[in-house]
Amino acid sequence: KGRKTLEGKVVCKCFGVTEDEIERAVRENNLTTVEQVTHYTKAGGGCGRCKDDIQQILDRVRKQINSTSEKPGNKQPDRRLTIVEKIRLIEETMEREIRPMLRKDGGDIVLVDVQGDNVIVSFRGMCAKCQVAQFTMKDVVEAKLREFVSPAIVVTEEKSS
Repeated sequence: KGRKTLEGKVVCKCFGVTEDEIERAVRENNLTTVEQVTHYTKAGGGCGRCKDDIQQILDRVRKQINSTSEKPGNKQPDRRLTIVEKIRLIEETMEREIRPMLRKDGGDIVLVDVQGDNVIVSFRGMCAKCQVAQFTMKDVVEAKLREFVSPAIVVTEEKSS
């Protein structure tokens, strides 16, 4: 109650995250799960008691987004990401979702290029010579980028010369 800088009702008491902050994160990042909200805002990452409240906020905001996207003449949801937005989102997703898994096994990944929906990467460390790197590329890297960036993404590995 003493904090005047926060907007809206505090939902996550562990991290002091407000309802307005959660709504903004959901809208700006097109979030669809409580886990994604936790990644972006930390809300729900402490004791977890607020996860039901986060889910309710998520459901409400998603419903609002879906109802406005169905109105004729509203072009916003169909807006394609600019190449800069897409690259930024790919890099954020790689940092948050992919690198931690690869680093556990002594590997890493580097974004080499983005050409439309084609994402070119290069494996480093233990991943560079790994026999299952092809499976990692499709089952982990491509799957995560399709989930968080665009379902049309195709990931290929840079061919070393």
